[in-house]
Amino acid sequence: MTTQFTFAKLTLLLGSIILTAISCSKEDIVKPAPVDNNSIITKAQFYTEAIEIEEGFKSYDVDILLSPKPNKAGTITVILEDLESAVYQQDYITIPGKEDGKIILSVQPGSEKVSFRIMSADDDLHNQPRSIKLTMEQSASAHIKPEGKISSLLTLLDNENYSKIGFVESRSWVYENEQSGKEVTLKIEPAAKGNGYIDIDINMNGVVYGQQFTTLPAAINGKVRVMVKQGQQTATFKVIPVNDYFMSSTKI
Repeated sequence: MTTQFTFAKLTLLLGSIILTAISCSKEDIVKPAPVDNNSIITKAQFYTEAIEIEEGFKSYDVDILLSPKPNKAGTITVILEDLESAVYQQDYITIPGKEDGKIILSVQPGSEKVSFRIMSADDDLHNQPRSIKLTMEQSASAHIKPEGKISSLLTLLDNENYSKIGFVESRSWVYENEQSGKEVTLKIEPAAKGNGYIDIDINMNGVVYGQQFTTLPAAINGKVRVMVKQGQQTATFKVIPVNDYFMSSTKI
């Protein structure tokens, strides 16, 4: 049954404005098509394609953007691939945890993004940068589709900014008539990151500095200070014996 709304056609001329009333019916009203919620596809992508985290229990929230907002719950699957010596639970952990090389993230209706956390470990080793490749794959939730930035490279950076020092030789000797002395070499690993110095403590062990031996550079208060420049991998100083023409054996 059609309900007819009828109006007498009336035209009024008011100055330069014409008002006209016409008849219409419900059949003339266009209704919007119903929305099929099952047809909405949400695109998922990483916020950034490159992430850097320093060692030292630092944490970073990895964001995955969702557009348009999902109208129902679902999941996103992220594959974690360790590269360049990165080891899960040794160099880093994730929240939620990684299982079978993957993280499963729950998505709630109306969410603009979903996140997971990566936390770096810490050690006293000098490490090269280590990387983890993050890649989204299509999960069982067909209404959420990885598209755009579906991969992101996360790099773990070393936080050791110092060098380790050691003697190249654990034992050495020099004859007291060798006036050129004995050169002692120190190894610097990794190479010095800046200018600095190394202080060497001298154990006199019963000998007298200046009477039985000297050093170059000279010792002050029982210490030899060796200057180091940026980039050096070794440093040296000299132990110079004093020839007193007596039979003796001394250790330093």
